Amino acid sequence: MSVNKIKRGNNVMVRNMKICKYFLAVFAVILTFQSVVLLINFCTFLWTSPEQIFVTQTEGAVKIQAFIGYFQLSSQSLPINDNLEVSAKVFGASIAAITLFFEKIPSFLVLWKVAQILQKMTSSPFSDEICQKIKEVGWIIVYFGLLQKLLFQSGISLICYHKFWINNPINLTLLFAGAVILLIGDIFVYGCELQKENDEVL
Repeated sequence: MSVNKIKRGNNVMVRNMKICKYFLAVFAVILTFQSVVLLINFCTFLWTSPEQIFVTQTEGAVKIQAFIGYFQLSSQSLPINDNLEVSAKVFGASIAAITLFFEKIPSFLVLWKVAQILQKMTSSPFSDEICQKIKEVGWIIVYFGLLQKLLFQSGISLICYHKFWINNPINLTLLFAGAVILLIGDIFVYGCELQKENDEVL
């Protein structure tokens, strides 16, 4: 009976792992597409003359036309009521570059770490390497919560408005999610210790 339960448990875990890998692949495709679009827009901003780039500004948002789509940022993200100190070309290129560097690249790092965790879990869920990678994911999520908006807002404001400006830079939801993942990492560390004790007893 216990053997059958173990087999059913293993089958459920394998099925759940396949589902997780499927969603991870979907997220990776979406993230890759977004990053490629940002890179293309960044390059076209550099190649296009400022007169051909249109920036529309209202009381609540600023919109800049890109080669693919457009960027639209609200007054919660930038000091849009102030005058731009640079050309539309520099403004658009700065948004594309900073978004790619401070948002998309760390997101790729998270996906890569999660993929490594799922790969290692197929053999054993409790290992020192898995515990380490779970904590690494947690710290990256904490980075998103603490620094991602701050770096974006301060970077764009310094480059394009020639002033330091931030507005509610801390994302409490991501900060809490990162803390939960770090806690899960500690639980896995405890599970690793129990696994080692059981192996020594056996």
